[in-house]
Amino acid sequence: MSDIYKPFVTKYGTSVVDFRHPRPHLEVDARKVGGWPVLANTRIGYDVIATAAAGDALSARDVSKFYPGSTVEAIRDAIDFDAEVRGRVRRTA
Repeated sequence: MSDIYKPFVTKYGTSVVDFRHPRPHLEVDARKVGGWPVLANTRIGYDVIATAAAGDALSARDVSKFYPGSTVEAIRDAIDFDAEVRGRVRRTA
């Protein structure tokens, strides 16, 4: 059953991320925030971080000061994952 969560490539050549770890510093756990992707070892949603860093108003280091337990690397992963999600939503809309 765990194989269904692993990354794969669709018949169209699109890469799909590992559903449990969409980025090295992000994780998905059904017991945390209803299975929403969060920064590893926290309950901070990736989208919260991406929104805080939107428009380059704050650097990853600045954002990490507001969210204890976050790291600059995790924040960068959240921003990157958010960009991928938004890009896929635009393509399918």
